[in-house]
Amino acid sequence: KVKAPTLFFEKTGWREVAVSSPAVQARAPGESHTPRAAAWIGENSRLWIALSVLALSWLCAVLTEHIRRPWVNLVDFNGAVWSQAAHNILRAGLVRTEGASTGFYFGPLPIPPAGYYLHHPPLLHLALTWMFAIFGEHEWVARLLPIACSLASGVLLWLLVRSCAGTRAAAFSLAVFACLPMELRYGSMVNFEPVVLTFVLAALCCLRQWHVTGRAQWKALAAACMMTGLWVDWAMYIFALILCIYWFARPRLKMRGMAWLLTAFMLVSGALFLLRIEMLRPDALQSLSDAFFRRIGSKPESHIHFTELQWVEKIAHILFIHFLATGWALAFAGGAIIRRRKSAGDADLAWLGWACAAMGAMDFVFLCVFQDESYIHQYIGYYLVAPVAALGGVALDEMVAWLQARIARRSPWGFAGACIPCLALIIFCGWTGIEQRNALSAQFLVLDYTTPEPPDLIPELGETIRENFPPGTNILCNFQPDYGPQLEYYAQRNLLNNVCEYRFWRQFLGNPKLQNPGGVIWMNTQGAGEIVANLPPGDRRFVRVGNFSFCIWKPAANPSASVKPPKVGRS
Repeated sequence: KVKAPTLFFEKTGWREVAVSSPAVQARAPGESHTPRAAAWIGENSRLWIALSVLALSWLCAVLTEHIRRPWVNLVDFNGAVWSQAAHNILRAGLVRTEGASTGFYFGPLPIPPAGYYLHHPPLLHLALTWMFAIFGEHEWVARLLPIACSLASGVLLWLLVRSCAGTRAAAFSLAVFACLPMELRYGSMVNFEPVVLTFVLAALCCLRQWHVTGRAQWKALAAACMMTGLWVDWAMYIFALILCIYWFARPRLKMRGMAWLLTAFMLVSGALFLLRIEMLRPDALQSLSDAFFRRIGSKPESHIHFTELQWVEKIAHILFIHFLATGWALAFAGGAIIRRRKSAGDADLAWLGWACAAMGAMDFVFLCVFQDESYIHQYIGYYLVAPVAALGGVALDEMVAWLQARIARRSPWGFAGACIPCLALIIFCGWTGIEQRNALSAQFLVLDYTTPEPPDLIPELGETIRENFPPGTNILCNFQPDYGPQLEYYAQRNLLNNVCEYRFWRQFLGNPKLQNPGGVIWMNTQGAGEIVANLPPGDRRFVRVGNFSFCIWKPAANPSASVKPPKVGRS
């Protein structure tokens, strides 16, 4: 009778083992006892605990490497948006804003209804608001939330796999999780994905504990995790809906009560969210509806055009570069092992396979239904990191068991021969993962696509704009060919980007709807001289930001602010 580890407790049961005959067990005096060497690295050895701690430490070190970096990279788009939403709540007040997002509003108070961005549930930016209120408005504070969630996801994944497949498989799963480029690149991104994945894994861990112990409180905790996740982002709705459909289709599981509870909560939560945003902004429902149909690709006049074949090629490329051939090979091998052992009656591994299938189905629906969004945003496949890592851990665990059976029992040091290939593979995955993450990282360029820019150009230029223009100024810029909120976050002013020729300036300046205009002209462009020469009367002065020269223009009727606004967002 043995004790097998579960998530937090021990499960006792009978296990059939093969015992050698006494004749085989007998050995001559002085003969080495090689089976002890093999047992030293058993399935629940402390060596695998040490590997788990090392993998989690590696993940923490990689994710916190650039935690103080300003919002200057392409991946920092969402960080600037949700940090601005938290900043606006702090300066306008939680009651006045009703905790709603205004992530794209950089104007003065009070915030008009058009300044609200109401396409997502509010829990993410409310958590950032709370953290900013405690620690101050800094980039590292904002990144602390997704990093903490990524580390928590690693621990929850370890607990889930350990309950189903043992400590060794859990250690390998955590190691694969910490080496995938998708996790290394987006695990510190200030957005919904790292937070939602934490609630998904927490719900699965609680469901696993309910399955093992039968205690109702675990089922209640699982429901609480999913209900909380529903207020983080819409992806949790997809996951909860998949589970409900599965439970409705399998009445023998006796989970229909849970399914009805989650279904009712989804309907109530969705209705409350829609009612709330309609009260904040009269056209909120129309805006949300337009965004939904644009994201599923049914508004051809308002989204990037691509064929189904182009979409498949793009998604395949994104998944390959973020999981690499090694990650997919391990995942497919682990899936085959679970399928084989499920047929042999291994209920624990079958449960892990079901959990991986649920997470995979969630992301598959997300990718395929919202084709426009998955075509644009490379992080939509982020939720696959958990099932790929879990299946990869099962594959490496099977590999070690196979090597132990053939190598470790033949020599006192055979355990090293059984472990070294797998550890070397993990080291290779870690090296390729960090190299791929570095290769995919790119700075957000605000001047043009070819001019090299220093990393501190965005915050320094933003400070210059903020110090030279009063709040409420709408500033025309002849640079920034692609929109991004990074520069606006540091400027705290509304910027009209890519107005690169004077004929476009004339149209803007002649428009009576443009209130309080101003201008910033980058002087190293071909049309800069024409713009400066034809500007209406006003104050023109030239400043240098790094090695770049800019003309700051304020019309004569636009009074300057006598007091500079406070700085935001600098570490």
